[in-house]
Amino acid sequence: SENDVKAAKLVADIDLEKKKTSLITTQAANEKLQASLQGQAAGTELVESAVAFIDGLSDTVTDVADRTALYRLHQLLDARNVDTNNLATGQAQLFLTPSTLNLQLRMANQEL
Repeated sequence: SENDVKAAKLVADIDLEKKKTSLITTQAANEKLQASLQGQAAGTELVESAVAFIDGLSDTVTDVADRTALYRLHQLLDARNVDTNNLATGQAQLFLTPSTLNLQLRMANQEL
């Protein structure tokens, strides 16, 4: 009968929607896992790079704290180079104030 056909279609539609929901949930979980693994890989690469840098200085710089400080300086300078490159190649405008430059103006007759 017509009601049986409608009921069967309704059951099939509900089943299809449940399967779609399950697929979306599974895809979201897979994307989250993939992003997590990519983050772990990037973190591992960063740690290995830091260890190689710090260990590579062991013959010339014996103090681990000094080697770590050099690594931090290296990372800071790399970040500044990236920032400078982004400013130079983009449409950004850079505004500097005397305080950001640590600029002090003195008159010729003032003592240092």
